[in-house]
Amino acid sequence: MSEEDHSTEEPPDVSRKKVKIVIMGPSEAGKTTYLRALDDKAVLMVDKSGRTVGMDVGFVAVDPHSGEIMRRDEVRGKAGFFGRLLGRERPSPVIVEIQLVSTPGQERFRWVREALARGVHGAILMVDSSRPDQVGEAGVVYHEIRAILPEVPVVLVANKQDLEGSLSPQEVRDLTGLDELEVFGTSALKGENVEAPLKRLIQLILGRELDQKANWAAMA
Repeated sequence: MSEEDHSTEEPPDVSRKKVKIVIMGPSEAGKTTYLRALDDKAVLMVDKSGRTVGMDVGFVAVDPHSGEIMRRDEVRGKAGFFGRLLGRERPSPVIVEIQLVSTPGQERFRWVREALARGVHGAILMVDSSRPDQVGEAGVVYHEIRAILPEVPVVLVANKQDLEGSLSPQEVRDLTGLDELEVFGTSALKGENVEAPLKRLIQLILGRELDQKANWAAMA
């Protein structure tokens, strides 16, 4: 499926739900910058060079009907995670609360990635599209994800599209050989198209859970 062909179908109706998404990829793919583009109050664990050495954590919310991403300030006063943080308990519309966890990309932190990835509902696989050598590493990271999370939805993000000479999203997917993944081009630094892969991943997560419920009902 090309970048322009992503589904616009409305996610299924859900009650208030909490979803955990992990952002994985080679070192310096732009994972922390991507997280900050979505949540400028994200908690970061980086060294002096700006590389993640533990985990970065951020939060957003999603309206499951419109698919719109809501930032912390936009959900101020609503119940749930953000409401409790602010001491508010007023009723709120149905939203999906998203915890975003960005993992370190260095090989020595593999154990950290494995620990953080367990129990997540979906994954974003991010690569630096301006570095063909890093694109080749994406397949290794993907198999690492699948070893931990064999069935969760995954989307591929070709980051740093703003850099001269960067590969197109389709070229990135072709080089990785991950034809089964939907691919999105982003510039986390400029905040361009950062919501699109997250919105699609939420659709896939909620749709998968709806299918699972239907399967269980059919087996009963």
